[in-house]
Amino acid sequence: MRLICYGLAAIVLRRFTVIIHRLKDHRRGMGFFRSIVRTTPILILLFACISLAAPSGNMTVLVTDKATGEPIADAEVSAGKDKAATNEFGQCALGTALHGDNFAIEVFKDNYVTMEVDWRDLKPDQELPGQISVAMVPGDALGGKIVDEGGKPVSNAKLELWGTEPVHKDGEVYPQLHVFITADAAGKWVTRSAPSQFNDVSYSITAGGFFHDNSYTSIAPRLFAQLRDRSLVLTIQHAVALSGMVLDPAGQPVQGAMITTGGEDSGTVLSRARSNSDGNFTLANLQPGKISLGVTSADFAPQIVATLAPSTQPTQVHMQPGTPMKFHVVDRAGNPIGGVNIFIAQYHHAHYVRYSMKTNASGNVTWKGGPPDEIVMNIWKKTYGMIVDRPTAPAKDPIQITLGPKTHVTGMVTDALTGKPIDHFTVMPGVINPVYGMDQTYWNNESWAGTVDIGQNGQFTYSPDQPYPLYQLRVQAPGYLSCDSAPFDNVSDELALQFKLVKGVGITGTVFDANHKPLPGAMVHLVLSNQPLQIQNHGSISVSGQEIPPMQTDSTGHFGFEPQVGAFDLVCVTPEGYARVDAPALHPEKAPSGTPERAQKQPTTRLSSYDLILQPWGTVKGKLMVGSNAGAHIGLGLQMINSNWDGHQPQVYLNDLLTTDIDGQFSFDHVPPGEVQVVKIIRNGDSQIYSAMMRLDIKPGETAAVHLGGTGRPIVGKFAIPSSFPRNNWIAWNASLQPHMAHLQGPPMPEMPLSIRMGSAEAKRKWLEQWIKTPEGKALIAAQIKWFKTPEGQASLAAAKKPIENVGQMNFSFAVQPDGTFRIDDVPAGSYEIFTHFFPAAIMNGGSGDWNHPLGTSQKEIVVPVMPGGRSDAAMDLGTIAVAAPPAQQ
Repeated sequence: MRLICYGLAAIVLRRFTVIIHRLKDHRRGMGFFRSIVRTTPILILLFACISLAAPSGNMTVLVTDKATGEPIADAEVSAGKDKAATNEFGQCALGTALHGDNFAIEVFKDNYVTMEVDWRDLKPDQELPGQISVAMVPGDALGGKIVDEGGKPVSNAKLELWGTEPVHKDGEVYPQLHVFITADAAGKWVTRSAPSQFNDVSYSITAGGFFHDNSYTSIAPRLFAQLRDRSLVLTIQHAVALSGMVLDPAGQPVQGAMITTGGEDSGTVLSRARSNSDGNFTLANLQPGKISLGVTSADFAPQIVATLAPSTQPTQVHMQPGTPMKFHVVDRAGNPIGGVNIFIAQYHHAHYVRYSMKTNASGNVTWKGGPPDEIVMNIWKKTYGMIVDRPTAPAKDPIQITLGPKTHVTGMVTDALTGKPIDHFTVMPGVINPVYGMDQTYWNNESWAGTVDIGQNGQFTYSPDQPYPLYQLRVQAPGYLSCDSAPFDNVSDELALQFKLVKGVGITGTVFDANHKPLPGAMVHLVLSNQPLQIQNHGSISVSGQEIPPMQTDSTGHFGFEPQVGAFDLVCVTPEGYARVDAPALHPEKAPSGTPERAQKQPTTRLSSYDLILQPWGTVKGKLMVGSNAGAHIGLGLQMINSNWDGHQPQVYLNDLLTTDIDGQFSFDHVPPGEVQVVKIIRNGDSQIYSAMMRLDIKPGETAAVHLGGTGRPIVGKFAIPSSFPRNNWIAWNASLQPHMAHLQGPPMPEMPLSIRMGSAEAKRKWLEQWIKTPEGKALIAAQIKWFKTPEGQASLAAAKKPIENVGQMNFSFAVQPDGTFRIDDVPAGSYEIFTHFFPAAIMNGGSGDWNHPLGTSQKEIVVPVMPGGRSDAAMDLGTIAVAAPPAQQ
């Protein structure tokens, strides 16, 4: 039928073309009118045929050229695994099966910018539109070359480029840097599908015979110019293989053993194999060098084996007798559960080790090849939830595990005044996972927080899907203040909650430009606690975890949001300027103890109308020096100084990054008025750290000219890396040179555990708050008060209040090289303290909690002498600095 319609449409289109040509010959209006009348049925038939010819489906996508309005044929349209190509009329159809609770579409076409549209956190009864239109614009060119570790071109390598997703609304079509390119025989590649502006770029390369770990690598902003002039060189490394043999304690081959290798802490398996009947295996896709293998089987204990790849001889793995582990899984009523998946989460801190088993109908399973020591397991079954990272050790008796169903919550939502049910509302789950005294609730609509089913007459149910110590629910309804439940655990069988919502006044306002004229079309962001807003380069917005979409002002500059109970910020960022206002919590008396002053602002009622008046952007420009040389091609960043870092309050961050030119010149052109700091970006292994250089108070519309660096002298030294550190597999974290401030004397304060010292300010405050309630704490406070009344105490207070000579240099962060050496440039005269922690490098991949277990620490006080003229190119060599083992308490 569709082919017939296409043919009929073509015939009608040809007939319509003939008629149009005849119309050109008419010179009198009446003749023209009669021709139009005769043509109308043909036009109707034409559009009907085109409509029938369009492919059927749940959603029709129409792709056009934005400049001409002409349809674009052969554009690739994808929604997850569903892909389609547009026809000659620029149309195609996609099914609208959800991927989780999201639906996203990408549109690709050579020489056009990739376009995307998505819908997030969809409700079960929410309908997607039956048709969307995507207008595409021509793209800019990017290019480069792909080479191997020896600099030789890699032909036919497949390259994927990704950019940061810009802020957008559900259903809004937006441009995105996302392209796939294949290099030619000379390793060169070009795409003409890049947007004109982007803030960051990551890439992934795959090629036959080359190592690939499914990760994305960032391209430094200083290399964007090379991207645009097509001179950027990307390097990939040849992969190697490793052969081996698995043997039992008697030296006989072991068949069916699982051999895996991957990231220590990431849980990523980069290569896997099973041993054959001769016990042989081959692992492919390996990076040359030292690797660790995880070897598991049904009958023998897990092994972690260190080896080298490639190897001249096959690697032999000698298995040891297993320690049988018996599991018995029951529900909360004690009934056995069959079909429960039990699998290794980690063994000896290696997350890539793999072995799984499943309980029988009686809830039992036995693993003969259990380890002799502790192993961490995950336990899961659909509808019963998951137990994550459960430490498990062999035992004589079966290990009994109780698995869901977890707490089942029934809720009722009513109007607090009338008592009548509220029909339209949303429920947002939150989880509380106390770490080092933290009691913050993390609100999230994602599925990991639990399953919410909203019924009728104000009723809903909720079931947690993951085990957390505590949960909390937030109910929101249009025109009402949000209402939070009390925290609850996951061990109760049934829990009934009542939510009585109080009507509130919406948050409204008007955005004005610098001349106090209403500004239409401006985006206003409502920033809540735990949902920071980040301003990226050139005034673009990046939002993390925001469940409230930004509002666009109408033709009169007006905007509006639903009522809010907690503190919030209103932020507007436009090319013309920046505006921000803050509002305290509606009920500050309910704020957690110890929260900052802002949370306790009075009165307990607040305005409903907030106007935003844009202030013109400031500019920070200048030159960076490193010693007597221009600081060429060095990364700099600009950050706002946030006076309030409390997690219960809204946070707005500025992350403006650039690279100095060959003369060390730089210019930040979109700087919000207020306190900011310029930082130097320093590479630290695979991550980057910031070294503060200068604080500035920026006035609206003004340019601050600054001169950075070029003072003081370089400091060099070397840490004595202990032989116990894993070779080339450690990282120096928080390595810094800080001004040595005058300290208060008197009775000594208690030594905080390392995990607390490295935690947040809130964690330190809570630990100290609990400690001073102890008898030792009370005695110390009494001794401090008594001592500060003495002449010595008064002198110590006066010394601590004196200004620091080199306060302009807040700190010097620095990188430590694999051999322990370091260099710190432009250090003025003064007293300083070097301090750093050393950790396993795998910690950067997240995971096992090793942040609380450093390999070692180092601390040293130094004095940089006064230099003639305030600077010197002669480096001050600190020699070898000792690295101490971590405190015994750790």
